[in-house]
Amino acid sequence: SSDLELEVKSWTEDRPPEILNGEFHSELRIDAIQALNGEIKGAEGVSSALANQLLPLLVEKLADFLQSYKRKFEEFKSGQKNLAHFTPVVIANLNSCSDYRAYVTNLDKYHLAENLKRDVCAVLSEIGRA
Repeated sequence: SSDLELEVKSWTEDRPPEILNGEFHSELRIDAIQALNGEIKGAEGVSSALANQLLPLLVEKLADFLQSYKRKFEEFKSGQKNLAHFTPVVIANLNSCSDYRAYVTNLDKYHLAENLKRDVCAVLSEIGRA
């Protein structure tokens, strides 16, 4: 996504991450979660059944996005360790993983299949270990 490319550009240009509530954070996480919430709310506006049908597709899309995010983050970490803001950028990204995980695990009211939650959480765990 273009949002991901902009985020990566900020990392490689050695811009410090923003601080929110005393922690390094990424606007990309906020944008991604707001986009998902907007899609869910739009579907709920039609019917709860539509929201329940759409949610698994949205979570799969999130998992795909997170795979791309993981690749970009791994590339950054392997080639940019000399940047002044390397550590804060890594911390911001790890914080984002926690927020994505909390978001997906809190979708219980939609009866999201456990395997979809597991898939997203597995990618997030891989990001944290990489």
